[in-house]
Amino acid sequence: MSFLNTEFHSFKKKGEKMSFLNFVYRTLLLTQTSTFKSFSIFLGNKYDMSLLNTWISNILVRSRNLRVETHSKMSFSALASHSLFDSKLLEEVVLKMDSCAIRVPKMFARFRSLKLLKLSGILFTLHSSSKVLTLSFPLLKVFETVNCSWLNGNSLNLIAPLLERVVIVEDAESISNETSVPTIYFSGFSLEQFSYCGFANISYYFKLFDSSYAHNASVNIVVNQCPTNRDTETESRAFVLLNEFRQMKCLKFEGCEVLGQSKVAKLPS
Repeated sequence: MSFLNTEFHSFKKKGEKMSFLNFVYRTLLLTQTSTFKSFSIFLGNKYDMSLLNTWISNILVRSRNLRVETHSKMSFSALASHSLFDSKLLEEVVLKMDSCAIRVPKMFARFRSLKLLKLSGILFTLHSSSKVLTLSFPLLKVFETVNCSWLNGNSLNLIAPLLERVVIVEDAESISNETSVPTIYFSGFSLEQFSYCGFANISYYFKLFDSSYAHNASVNIVVNQCPTNRDTETESRAFVLLNEFRQMKCLKFEGCEVLGQSKVAKLPS
């Protein structure tokens, strides 16, 4: 099931927007006892975010595949956040947002059915009672993030024994790392591809629980930084990232200017 309203499908007549809202509400109401194999909603026009939160909260507990794309700045309500982190049905989640704040309501969450997770423009804030967030994905194979931040914690632990593909993209102009989680740990026994692309900096220390599990992985790391303004923190994080993949199938690294000669000399051959 898909709902589409973008700038290319804007409402030109008075009442069309209300008709669209009523249609979505009626659809969800008439199918409230049903589960969806797939639910997608694309919104380009500005809406009351409480409406979108209501829809998302409703669908998160009923859909196996969810895709939400909006160009409006928003925050997940407490109900929407709980629905996301308590979901038992979700198999695929794609959230493509310009800027979306989500407060993580717990210290540990297990997504027992999730196989694919793609996030863009999400600002996660960890639970205030803990500095460590652990997310368990027994079936996850694909993990992708674009311009996402994890705030107010010491580490993020991603437990995904079947994880095959990791893609992380960071745009320095979009990332806020003033209080970011400093370290993200990955646990994956089947890792085949790890790709990182950062512009001007690396916001986190990326580490593997056991680097030997990456022996069949293809690693692609791109860090664009001006060599005359080398950042020591970025240099350290790039060195740690490369060192984590000392046992890998192949490595492509663009951004040698990020590392000083002393760091390059210490890399495993």
